[in-house]
Amino acid sequence: MQAEDYVGLLDCCRRFGDASRGGEPALWIEVLKYFSDSARGNCVNEVQQVLKHIEQYRLLPPLIVLQMLAKNKNLTLSVVKDYVVRQLQDENATLDEDRKAISKYQLESQRMQEEVDRMRSQATTFKSTKCTACQQQLDLPSVHFFCGHSFHQRCLGKR
Repeated sequence: MQAEDYVGLLDCCRRFGDASRGGEPALWIEVLKYFSDSARGNCVNEVQQVLKHIEQYRLLPPLIVLQMLAKNKNLTLSVVKDYVVRQLQDENATLDEDRKAISKYQLESQRMQEEVDRMRSQATTFKSTKCTACQQQLDLPSVHFFCGHSFHQRCLGKR
């Protein structure tokens, strides 16, 4: 960093900042802080490489990344434009998935509520003629469950 060797700095991060090889991913964050220093100029390609790595491994939330880079007056919006677009696309995809899940769960909840209402208001006919446990013909006393299983009372304690 003192020598302002941007290429060497990124090589160092690749060697020692890869978490999959036991490295320290915080190096990438430190390099982003270094490049966000307002005195740094002409480091557009390096910042974009750091952003790709931070995005790939989700090292920082996008808002913090943008706040850090906003300190450097030499970096224009074009430097982070692709990063911001990708982040917004990811967020939109996540929102779409969440909306689908919410819709699915609402339908399922509605179906379950209708089932509960039906069970409370209508009589249920049990058609099972065999004990689920011993497979013998049912005789009294027998116990029936709403799930459709029926048992002799003597077989119920065995399960």
